[in-house]
Amino acid sequence: MPDGVVRYLSISGDPRFSPQGGFLGYRGVGRDITEIALARERIASLAYSDPLTGLANRTSLMPALDQAVQRARRKGSKLAVVFLDLDGFKQINDLYGHDAGDTLLIELAGRLRDNLRSSDMIARLGGDEFLVVLEEVHDREPVETVANKLLVETVRPYTLPGAQARVTASIGISIFPDDAADAAALMKHADIAMYAAKQAGKNTCRFYSSGPAANDPARAQSTESSNP
Repeated sequence: MPDGVVRYLSISGDPRFSPQGGFLGYRGVGRDITEIALARERIASLAYSDPLTGLANRTSLMPALDQAVQRARRKGSKLAVVFLDLDGFKQINDLYGHDAGDTLLIELAGRLRDNLRSSDMIARLGGDEFLVVLEEVHDREPVETVANKLLVETVRPYTLPGAQARVTASIGISIFPDDAADAAALMKHADIAMYAAKQAGKNTCRFYSSGPAANDPARAQSTESSNP
């Protein structure tokens, strides 16, 4: 519109012609459906986005992860699934209330966005679980660097209503195609690796391993990285 505001209109009409066949214009009806259109957009956003953090939700994650796997398969490249779960988040809710917990999650979502590429997908799976998809990775080292950066960002203090609080995170990582060939298995293996990180003492990241020592906290450093 002339004032810069976008409006949605529904218009229907029939062309009108002069006796000589010249086009005169249209005659019809039109109505402003801006509120209806915006309501539809809000509903679609709620279906595919986490209402608290604005990140992708579980519903939109799986199709996007499937597509990322297909891209990696076509290019012959790797991708990493990074599963982040907060340590001690329940205590934040218990001590300061759920509003404080929500504030912390919103702040963490912002930190994740600020420390990842715009092309990296970030999703909140629910509660205090987040998942990041890193595409076009070549080996473990840069993935481990990103994971450690996220651990550092997570542990920085959070200013909550009436208090300051700290939490840590446990991170599990699975790599396509090394650890799995499809999206569902990648998520499952990243989840397994995350629990191994918790067993290893929390505030650490662990790569998935299918070996017999996969869930042993005392595993070799080649598959474990701790945040100093």
